[in-house]
Amino acid sequence: DTARVVYRVCDVEGFVAWDGNRYSVDYEHVTDILPVRITQDELFIYGADLECIARHELRRKGAGEDVTDPRHRPRRDHQGPNLDQLRVTYEVLGPKAVSFMSGLEKARPRSAAYHARQVLALRQRYDTEDLVAAMEHATAYGAYDHHAIESILQARARPRRLDEYVAEATWARVQQTLQESQTEPRALCEYDDLCRDHPTAPQPQVDLSHRRKWITF
Repeated sequence: DTARVVYRVCDVEGFVAWDGNRYSVDYEHVTDILPVRITQDELFIYGADLECIARHELRRKGAGEDVTDPRHRPRRDHQGPNLDQLRVTYEVLGPKAVSFMSGLEKARPRSAAYHARQVLALRQRYDTEDLVAAMEHATAYGAYDHHAIESILQARARPRRLDEYVAEATWARVQQTLQESQTEPRALCEYDDLCRDHPTAPQPQVDLSHRRKWITF
């Protein structure tokens, strides 16, 4: 397989960028870092479990197209995930994020979805724990605005590089795989039974006459 594999971050509108075009995935992958495999004619996008989540025909380089699979946009919404979808994402981030989202919807009922998407986009540049801490701080002061979250992060957190993001995502997948593949330890008597069932094969005879001569000398 000579296909090229790269990592790309899914933007807040549910697209992965490659060579001047954007290719759609389900909104649930917003701000996730995803492996992308590019062949001569097609582009494949994989999820954290390495299952293929999107497959697109490759567009001409620099065409500036948004290539959308209708299955990724069941409500024909090309502006980004709606409030229901965003609530699910914030629930995954934990109770502090849920509290911020709830306050945001009350403080900015007309633009809550926009601000919520912009806050999630900050995961591309900052660690998730730092982002959640910033949301907690903003909630305490009633600062329900994505600019406020960004200001808090700039003052309190260090931006991370893309390679750090890749390493974090890869390590999370490795830990999950190890947890899923753990097996119970076997009783030692089982190994004794194996030895009895499969006796050791006789070892080949080795000519040691030259060694005996050397010792006699």
